Amino acid sequence: MSLVIQSVSVRIGGLSVLDDVSLTVPANGLTGLIGPNGAGKSTLFAVVGGTMRLTSGTVQFNGAPLAAGQPSSRAAAGLIRTFQVPRPFRHLTVRQNLAAAAPGQAGETLLGALIGGSKIRQQEADIQARATAIMATLKLDVVVDTPAGRLSGGQRKLLEIGRALMLEPRSILLDEPFAVVNPVLVE
Repeated sequence: MSLVIQSVSVRIGGLSVLDDVSLTVPANGLTGLIGPNGAGKSTLFAVVGGTMRLTSGTVQFNGAPLAAGQPSSRAAAGLIRTFQVPRPFRHLTVRQNLAAAAPGQAGETLLGALIGGSKIRQQEADIQARATAIMATLKLDVVVDTPAGRLSGGQRKLLEIGRALMLEPRSILLDEPFAVVNPVLVE
């Protein structure tokens, strides 16, 4: 499993934002992308994440090409991204934000809600257990019932990472993952 970015260019109007970018991110590792502000790191993440179209080049994940402009297909393949500015559901609690991120919830469909009964209850218990474990790992267990809109900037970043983890990804693209996060929590 790897991410392969080959000759990616992005032009907006007459401006070249990315120019012939190629890199391979190997499986089972941690790879950092560094550069000064304005170098195009977030633009590259947007292209790989499917929220921005590339002008030329290709992006592959696990050997399969990723179609432009389809974040949902990337998520289904296990490629998840976070954003520089977290986007939680501000009025939902930390626990509710995490639970809302869990994929494939049987109760989300009309038919599932009508006939799901015990299956839905078991799935909800599993989701809550996973959310509890993620909150403990990210040190968010102390704010479990706090609405996301009342969290500090660093706690919101951690919640964003937690929501990505709830999707059980194969790879996560973390855009500025530790900006405004307390150094003690970065550990």
